[in-house]
Amino acid sequence: MRSACRSVTIVVIDDLEDAMTDSLSRLAGPAIVHLEHELIVRDFLELLDEQCWSDLRPFLHDEVVFVTAPGRSIDGRECVLRAVREIRHGFARFGVELEDLGFGPATVFAHLTLSLRLPTGEEARVQSFAKFRLRDMQIVEWTQSYA
Repeated sequence: MRSACRSVTIVVIDDLEDAMTDSLSRLAGPAIVHLEHELIVRDFLELLDEQCWSDLRPFLHDEVVFVTAPGRSIDGRECVLRAVREIRHGFARFGVELEDLGFGPATVFAHLTLSLRLPTGEEARVQSFAKFRLRDMQIVEWTQSYA
């Protein structure tokens, strides 16, 4: 009779281990997706800072929407890349520094500092916030706002 109790105890422990493994597996999935999204946004911002225009292309979905101001957006990968290049070329210097990241479902929020130098030589540091919505490991929406 004692061995029957031991086998029941072992089964309970095995069930507990299975339950813990299942629970960890369920938690790991979203954590891995958040990590992948974080890496995509970090790499995208680094390439943006380095002005690697052609390298930005794979990060953006064909139908990406870039919201530059309330009610103003640019649609499509090539149009977004062209607009970003034009914005960048309006400054003698345009640096992007990542300050912090936050996460939501399929969304990465970035607090940025933009280091700008106007063609006149005047310099400014602007706080900026970006929201990147991702689908299939590509950016499908990029909203940029400034403080």
